[in-house]
This record gives sequence, C-alpha cells and structure tokens, in this order.
Amino acid sequence: NMKACLNTYKKMITSIVNGKNPKTQQAYSINSIKQTLQSVLFVGTKYMDNFELLFKKTKASQIKKYIQTQFEKYKELSKNQNTERQSTKEYPTFNDYLSKVIEKFGEKSKEYLISYLYSVFTVRDNFKKMLIIDNMKDNNGKDNFLLISRAKMMFIVNDFKTKKKYEKLQFTVTDTKLKQMIKAYINNPVNVKNREKFGNYLFGKSSLSPFVSKLNQSLEYNDLGGINIYRHMRVSDSNPNISFEERKKLSDSMGHSITVQSQYRRNLKIIE
Repeated sequence: NMKACLNTYKKMITSIVNGKNPKTQQAYSINSIKQTLQSVLFVGTKYMDNFELLFKKTKASQIKKYIQTQFEKYKELSKNQNTERQSTKEYPTFNDYLSKVIEKFGEKSKEYLISYLYSVFTVRDNFKKMLIIDNMKDNNGKDNFLLISRAKMMFIVNDFKTKKKYEKLQFTVTDTKLKQMIKAYINNPVNVKNREKFGNYLFGKSSLSPFVSKLNQSLEYNDLGGINIYRHMRVSDSNPNISFEERKKLSDSMGHSITVQSQYRRNLKIIE
C-alpha cells in the first residue's frame, strides 16, 4: 500500500536502510538501498504523476524532499564505494586469462573463441543476434553482422549502447588465428544444424553475458563479473603512456569515451 507506506515515510526509509535479506539475514548493500529509494521516487513521480495525488501539497513536498535527500545520500555513498573498489580490485592480464581458458577448455572450445575474440575486438554484449552475411549489400544499417566474403572478414556493429554518440563499429579481422577459429566454429556440423534451425546467427539469439559469467566462475574469477571483465582487461593491458590519439582510437573501437576508458583502467595481477 503505497499511501500507507508514504504516510509514515520516515519509518519506511528507516526500514529500508536497516532492512535485511530474509534468506541470508545480511544487511542490504548500499547500492541496493540507493536503488530502492530511487524506485520509490520513480513510482511517486512517474506512475502517480506526483505525490500530490496522494497527499496535500505541503505534505507531498515534505515527503518528496525527504526521500530525495536520502536517495542523494546513498547515491554518494554508493559512488564512493565503487570508486574505492575500482582502486583496489585486481584483474588478470588478458594473456593470463587466455592461458587459463586454454588449460581448462582447450584451444578449440567456444570458451576460448569468445575470450580470444574479445581480446581483439572488445565491444559490449554485441555478438548476440549477429547474422552471418557474405555481401555488404545485406547490411541494413540497423542490425549486427559478421561479413565473410572472399575479400574480407568483418564485424559490423550497428546496434550498440552508445550508438547515438558514436559511429557504427566496424572491425576487419586481420588476425589469421582468429579467422581460422571463427571459420572452424561456423563449419562445425553441430553449429551448422543450430543455424539451420534457429537462424543464421554466429552465436545464436541469446545474450553472451550468462555464458561469460559461467566461464569466469569456472576459472574462479567469481567477483569480476561477466563481459565487463574483458573491457577492463583490454584497457588495463594497454600501455598507460600511449598518446591521446591512440587512446582515442581504442575508446572509439570500444564504443565509449576516453573518460570511461580511464575508469576502466584497473590494477593488473597474474591471479593463480
């Protein structure tokens, strides 16, 4: 009952801040508290137009101001906590990571192909629904494609998170090893049948995030997340003394700004 909760809004906020997970009995994280307060504000100001639909103008103003203040407080605490984590969390180098993937799954595995692909072309989760085409004329400018023609092999990423800020991402594969791995994967009889059944997609329609998260857990990188680990490793692996032009080229190829690139840079450590 939204109105009942907001009628005792200070008590409600105290319950959110001091609440515990009913299954684990652990206190909620700062980020979870921030998101919950943000949701309360969203419901109050969007779905119900504003708090004045539920209360008189003066009380509605008090409620909104109080919750807004608490949200800003936990937003700042969450930001500070993330900044501290960024400065202390250690990531493996790409070489170390790839070595562990080979050791566990082998060079012919899907796990190694995806890991190696991200070490060369480090986008976000943009390989889902990636259609295989053999003619550039089939590029509609909206979807994502892998062009394989006699002349070249090229990834064409039209649909990505920051597409309004950056030009489409195109990456021509010149790495012989990567070319061979992709062709071997595509020509695998099992994958041929899957494409005939579900569509001519390189890795299918589904997101790769769950696959990569499971891969990282199997390598005991439990706290390093999913696909984002590749983006952090790629930036951290790069020479910190490279020129602005080289940094700009790398950030453009990854579809983010140089500011974000600096945030991605992490401590590197060979994790046994």
